[in-house]
Amino acid sequence: MIKKGVMLHNLAHLNLPILIFLLVVYLKPTINLLLAIPAIIIGSYLPDIDHYNIWKKVKFESRKNFLKYLLTSDRYRKAFLVFHNFLTLLILVVALPIVNIYNIYVGIFLLSFIAHLILDFLTDKLLIKQHGHWKLKSWI
Repeated sequence: MIKKGVMLHNLAHLNLPILIFLLVVYLKPTINLLLAIPAIIIGSYLPDIDHYNIWKKVKFESRKNFLKYLLTSDRYRKAFLVFHNFLTLLILVVALPIVNIYNIYVGIFLLSFIAHLILDFLTDKLLIKQHGHWKLKSWI
């Protein structure tokens, strides 16, 4: 059975690219959508690539079972996740305005990436009530 917090988290992640797309189109209606849409989608989902380090530690029968585990369990939040920590979030927030000046599409990518991480942190803190892996000293 899917826990309510995990279900809300997954639903929010499915809607995140749509919300960012609407924001970008509202703020910059002349943007090239052929470049903006991939930046939004990749930026919205790429942070979860660090969950694949669990694949090496826990043996799953198939990728389908692994995906089911990620969608229904909050236990993967207790593992070391390269992107899901405050240092990464801080670096990205500082880099966003600088990068955005030079290339708006990389800026959109970083905005999507940051939005994903903030959503994950809020989910961990408010719904799952486990956010120890976000702190640096937990993995230093």
